[in-house]
Parts: sequence; C-alpha cells; structure tokens
Amino acid sequence: MERLELVVVQLTEAQRLIGSGRAPQLRLAFILLDNAVEVVLHRLVQQALMFNDLHTRLLMKLEGLQAAGADDKALHELLTQTKSQIVGGKELRALESFFDKKVHFLAERDVVPAELSGVLKKLHQYRNEVYHQDKMRPEILLPAVRVYFDVACTVLESYSPYSLSYSSDYAPGPEMQPFVGRGPVLMAAELPKKIAARLRAESHLDLAGLRTAFSSYLLARLDSLEDRLASIDDLPWLLPGDALRIAQFPRDRPFDLEKCRGRTGQYRKTDLSRWRAGAQDLAATDADKHTLITQYATIEDELEPLENLVHTAADEIEQGIEQGLEQASGWQMNSN
Repeated sequence: MERLELVVVQLTEAQRLIGSGRAPQLRLAFILLDNAVEVVLHRLVQQALMFNDLHTRLLMKLEGLQAAGADDKALHELLTQTKSQIVGGKELRALESFFDKKVHFLAERDVVPAELSGVLKKLHQYRNEVYHQDKMRPEILLPAVRVYFDVACTVLESYSPYSLSYSSDYAPGPEMQPFVGRGPVLMAAELPKKIAARLRAESHLDLAGLRTAFSSYLLARLDSLEDRLASIDDLPWLLPGDALRIAQFPRDRPFDLEKCRGRTGQYRKTDLSRWRAGAQDLAATDADKHTLITQYATIEDELEPLENLVHTAADEIEQGIEQGLEQASGWQMNSN
C-alpha cells in the first residue's frame, strides 16, 4: 500500500501545482508526473517478467532433454514456446535503463494501451528538456502538462497489483485517505483504477483547447521558419530557394554556393506546405486526445531538425554580415 501511496502523493501534488498555472510550478508538475509514470512502468515491467527466471530454467532443462536424445514434435513446440517467453540479458538491461524501452515492451504486450506509446515518448522528451537542458516550451507547457496528468492516470489504470501489502503500523496520509479511508483496504487490484478515475474526474481535459494550442504552436514555428528562409533568400547574391539548400549544406565541408545549388537536400518546400496543412488540421480534427498528440508529435519530430538547421544558418549569415559591415566601417575610418 505504501508503494501505491508514493505514486498517489506525486499525482495529487502535480495536480495542485498545475492548478497554479504558473511556469515554475508547471515545470515541477511535469517532473513529478514523469517520475510517477516511470515508476509505474517499472513496476508493470517487473510484473510482466515475474516468470522470466522460471522460463529460463525450464528452457535449460528442455535443451538438456534434447541434447540427451529426446526428439519429438511436442518437445520442439515446447522449446519454441518457452524461448518466445524469455527476455534476454541485453533487453533486460535496456528495460532497466530506458523509458522508451519500457513503453514499447508494455505496449507490445497490451499491458498499457498501444496508442499511449507515441504520446509517452513525446512527453518524456519534453521532461528531459525541462530537467536536463533547462528548456521550457512556454507556449504549450500548460496543455502539455495537463495531457501528461491525464496520461499518468491512464498508466495508473493499467497497474493491477496482485496484492497491496502494508506494514502493521501503516496509516494512510491525507492524499491517500480519500481513496481508502483511514485504514488499509483488502481489495488491491481495482484500487489504482478507482484512484485514477477520481483524479481524472477532478482535472477536466479540454480537448478543444488542446487542439487549438498545439495547432497554433506549430503554425507559429512554421511562420518563424519561413520568415527566416525568406530573409536569407532576399539577400542580393542569392536566388529563390537558396536558403533551404544552404541550411542543409554539411557544416563540416567548405561552403561552395554552386555545389550547394547542385545538391538535393532531404527537405523541400513541399514539406513546409505539408506540415502547415497538418498543423491546420489539428485545430479542426475530431481525433481523440492520444491520436491528437501522436499527430502533433509526428509533425514536430519531422519539422524540428530542419528548424534547427535553418535558424543556425540564418544566425551564421547574419553574424557574417554584421562582421563584414564592422570591418568595412573600420576600413573606412582608417582610410579617412
């Protein structure tokens, strides 16, 4: 029971922080939610692997029988079936260390809904930005953390422990009391689902607002991207379309404009049009919340690499122009 309470306290505290609507509190809520989700995912993985050691020992015995001369159809079928149920050492280590591996493993086995896979990976990416890179996306921080709270409730619903043990002196804290009263309960399997349902009911997710927020965020970034491309193309020594080619030219090679024009880059103007159409569609879609975020994530994951290339190229060109103007100004002053 105490292990479940750890997660409940994090979720209720995140719920309180979200209610403030302020960026510092939303940042903390994001970190709390991500940790709570990963803790539950870890426990679900452990449940799914409960018989892994048993299957490994069984396989060794079956292979021993085969080596001793036993050879029939039933043995072959049992060997094949047992092998398919074993998770090997390399994958076990990956499951221990990597969030995305946990999500994929559990979705593949229908432990968590498959439609959560892309959503969880995108939200965990945002958490890593917040936690490791001090990067926040203020335009969508509130809708993103609201989505993560709802997703955390869905993950908690998937948690169905065989038992909820508790120490003899266990007394539920104030966050747990609304769900279990003042004493421990005997029915374990359904308790996480009841907690998740109540938390979700207390935090209404505005789907229409999410559509508008994520659509507007992508469209604003596309506007900025296209403005910077236009600012490069407008330079007198360049041709229309050069900006997109320059942005994709390898930075580890000496720059040659003619060679740059002869290269076929990964990204084209049609990609910008396609992303814009997709972003506009998000605002009008009738897709459910998980499909909405998955569609949003797909566009962003495709857009972001080019976005970084263009902004880097534009910054370098602007810096070079400024340095050239400064040098010209200095030369002119010296000549006078």
